[in-house]
Amino acid sequence: MANYQKDGDKVIENAFGGTSFGQKPIVNIKHSEARCPAEEVITKRPSYVVINQPGSYAFAYESGSADGTLSVYHTGSVILGDTDRGNPAVKLDINPVAWKQNDAAGSVGDVTFVYVRTR
Repeated sequence: MANYQKDGDKVIENAFGGTSFGQKPIVNIKHSEARCPAEEVITKRPSYVVINQPGSYAFAYESGSADGTLSVYHTGSVILGDTDRGNPAVKLDINPVAWKQNDAAGSVGDVTFVYVRTR
């Protein structure tokens, strides 16, 4: 894919007597980003997940019916620790569409979905 596009009708003469069209860069901003979706909300699949708070978590990999309800959550992520002590976040190389906390009410910020830029 070209990184430049034609700049209107601008014509540039080169050193050899020829001409070419002026060019301007194609602005295509693609960057990595992190989002903190609410619990049990279907989202785009992330590149990986970061668990920020201790607890027992479950993840859904498929949405259920057409009304947006989720069918199955898979458990297996138990993070032990104390929220007041500044425990390190845990990275999971998984690609779920939603999350929930099993042992308590989850809140926004407990789990981060990270989307890594691709070319």
